[in-house]
Amino acid sequence: DFEPAGVVFSPKGSPLYNLRSDANNKLVLYRKRDGKAFAFNRTGRPEIHRAGFHERLSCQACHSAWMPQCYGCHVALLKGQEQKDWLTGRKSKGRWVEGRSYLRFERASLGIWPTGQIGPFAPGCQVFLDVFDENDSHQPEASFKSLVMASFDPHTTTLSAPECSACHMDPKVLGLGDGTLRITDKGLEFDPLYDSRASGLGIGFPLDGFVTTDGRPLQHASRQGARPFNGEELKRITRVARCLPCHDSYSDPVYLRYHESLERFRAGSTPCNKKRKKE
Repeated sequence: DFEPAGVVFSPKGSPLYNLRSDANNKLVLYRKRDGKAFAFNRTGRPEIHRAGFHERLSCQACHSAWMPQCYGCHVALLKGQEQKDWLTGRKSKGRWVEGRSYLRFERASLGIWPTGQIGPFAPGCQVFLDVFDENDSHQPEASFKSLVMASFDPHTTTLSAPECSACHMDPKVLGLGDGTLRITDKGLEFDPLYDSRASGLGIGFPLDGFVTTDGRPLQHASRQGARPFNGEELKRITRVARCLPCHDSYSDPVYLRYHESLERFRAGSTPCNKKRKKE
């Protein structure tokens, strides 16, 4: 019994036929399973959503609680062994073995989606393929590595959002990987937690590292146009970390007028400048 009038459209222009807007500008969601209607008021966006420096943030960047993350897909082809063929029920020559480095269910890294928005990333497929001949000798010329980070929606949406420091000071969220991040006057310094070389992976960066501190990509992105933060973006994001010890609230006027506050600070006309001189 849906009426065509009042259909709500997605940001991509797709009609959402089970979501309607009535004459009083209220939204009504018709549950697809049984058509039951759920009416709710438009709450509007918090002021921090409208801040100029957050215009590229996707909803998922802040409101996804966690994301499944599978690091290091290790596949080996053992040509000298046999394995059951599940189609014929008989054994066939060649055996495939597969394993993982580690699994995590935690906050994802952030980067740039193909749309230009900032959104979550997780390992798309980090393949380490090793081929062994009939004598079980490793064949490096037939082996390869291909590490990819994927951009997608984890569908773990929550109403709450993390604290400012969870993005502006967390190296994992910034795409550097788990470890220790130091924000200095000379730039960013990062010590990774995971040692890929000691694990025998043959790479000089951690499996959860998407980018270096100067913005150099370490892994491929799964979609054209997707990428990690570049060097300038990392500088801008971590610059906010210097403000967080004193200004730790989303509603702080410093952030609601951030660009204006930054210009005042650069001009030396804020209480922060005076405090810094005393220190």
